[in-house]
Amino acid sequence: MGAWRSDQTIEQITDHLQATFVWLKDDEWFSSGYPREHVERVDVDMKIVLSLDPQKLEDEYDRLNEVAMAVGYNYPAITDIRASVRNLADWKGRGADAFKAQIEMMELFCEEQQTMLLQGMQCLAAAYAAAVETRDVYYNLVMATEAAARNAKDKARKEDTKFAWAAVFDVADGVLSAGSGGLLGTSIGVVVQVAKDYTQRVIEGDDSDQVMENYRRQADELFQSLGHSLNKITSTLTDQSVRAEKPSPMHAPLPAMCDVKGAAFSYEYFYNDLLRSGPVVGIVADEHRKYIEEKRAEAERESKISRRLGGRAV
Repeated sequence: MGAWRSDQTIEQITDHLQATFVWLKDDEWFSSGYPREHVERVDVDMKIVLSLDPQKLEDEYDRLNEVAMAVGYNYPAITDIRASVRNLADWKGRGADAFKAQIEMMELFCEEQQTMLLQGMQCLAAAYAAAVETRDVYYNLVMATEAAARNAKDKARKEDTKFAWAAVFDVADGVLSAGSGGLLGTSIGVVVQVAKDYTQRVIEGDDSDQVMENYRRQADELFQSLGHSLNKITSTLTDQSVRAEKPSPMHAPLPAMCDVKGAAFSYEYFYNDLLRSGPVVGIVADEHRKYIEEKRAEAERESKISRRLGGRAV
């Protein structure tokens, strides 16, 4: 497990906080002695804090990282593509140009896919950062509330009720705002090491109601910041999904003239002055012979017609 507050830890501190709220009121009249609303809201707080599982986010990030590495560094595929580029280097004509453009688009397509994967990883890293930071801030908030409760119960106590606070939205936004290009092969723990603007807050209150209400305000602000973070992450993912659904030019079929076995192929669209190498040399050579024979036959027909017409223009 990574460096975050575990589910068990959050469950334990919320259970204890509920007991503390009841303890704060145990010397009051029965009708007002059980802070039902505050106790029940703590259950909701716990569910919000645990709604994002850092481990699952990290696992999915690692999975996408492996896929992105495979897309960008598929050595057999890259070798085949570059061999095709070499084989096509000396070929000329519109058909050859179309083949060359298709190979370039294949490389660009792989780069685009890798970029999309890295952007998805960036969103996962932002969600991970929000999840970990929410757990940390909430833990600090509960510890400070517990100290404030003891101070309110025993006026002679003077425990420190300050705690460290980082805006969850700012943490997630910092991850999203960074470039995604450096994520490839990088662990999620390294990615989320963005500068955090910590501030110091305090839980104040001279009596039980003030302590619980102060906790409630701080907790609501924390969860609002988390909600804003998730909204931005969701919006970013939606935008990426829209872009990903657009068809790639690579998927467009090649012109019919590029099919060296098809009826539309002609040597004038795909030829090589040297005929040195490549898997289609034999096919092109056959087409070349056909082309020459057709031109020769056409010239002979024109010569016969010309002779019959006595040299007059047709």
